[in-house]
Amino acid sequence: MPINKLLWTGSFMLISSGIAVWSLLLVDRLLRIEPLRTLAAPLRAYGQNPLLLYVLSWLLAASYPLLRIGEQDLQGWLFLRLAMAMPAELASLCFALTHVLLFGLLAMYLLRRGIVVRI
Repeated sequence: MPINKLLWTGSFMLISSGIAVWSLLLVDRLLRIEPLRTLAAPLRAYGQNPLLLYVLSWLLAASYPLLRIGEQDLQGWLFLRLAMAMPAELASLCFALTHVLLFGLLAMYLLRRGIVVRI
């Protein structure tokens, strides 16, 4: 069973699962070091309400076509403004990072207020 194919074969599953477990172990060991623990505080904020952040992120992304500015939807309008200042690939990256940062700020706010949404 070759492992160099991007198929869901048994060998691919075993290799990718093994890499994931080793990565999780590495992160666990690194977060036991105090200076790195403080750097990982934003990750804790994302981990407190992951389902809420996912749903809100999806709702925002799904509402972009519904919100229009002139002839364009909101996503196209925002992307065009970024693309005028930088190359299209960098504008796309900045647009995505802004989306992540927006929900990171929301996650930090929820963490500071002690708000945890559970099912």
